[in-house]
Amino acid sequence: MTDPWGPSPSRKYSLYDYTVKDWTSILELAQKWEFREVKNLAIRELETQEIPIMERIALYQKYDVDSGHLVRYYAELCQSPQALTDEDAATIGLKTAVLIFRARERLRAQPSDDGNSPLPAGLDIEDVRRTIANLVAPGM
Repeated sequence: MTDPWGPSPSRKYSLYDYTVKDWTSILELAQKWEFREVKNLAIRELETQEIPIMERIALYQKYDVDSGHLVRYYAELCQSPQALTDEDAATIGLKTAVLIFRARERLRAQPSDDGNSPLPAGLDIEDVRRTIANLVAPGM
């Protein structure tokens, strides 16, 4: 049986030169039409692309990518010395932002505290109030 498309020695079935936008469109259609293998291909290819972490998390959440892919990005956020910003939380959603904050809190607790992170010794209520006031109304 001959190939209806004719001989094509130059066809490449495993090398793609598409943009993040292209792979996102492919992912969207694969999700919509429930093409699992195409969805997996799009995810594999997106994993090779440079995408800011917050955008990647939001993208994977939007198209219901297996949470196993998200764990490494969540872990990266937990390891960061900076907490999430308001913009980050808006991008990844409240539920994910709270998950990240809870994980960061637990990871930064002393092992003997059973995952709780009590205030450092010597910190009083005025220190807590001042910190909150600075977060609520910076510069006051």
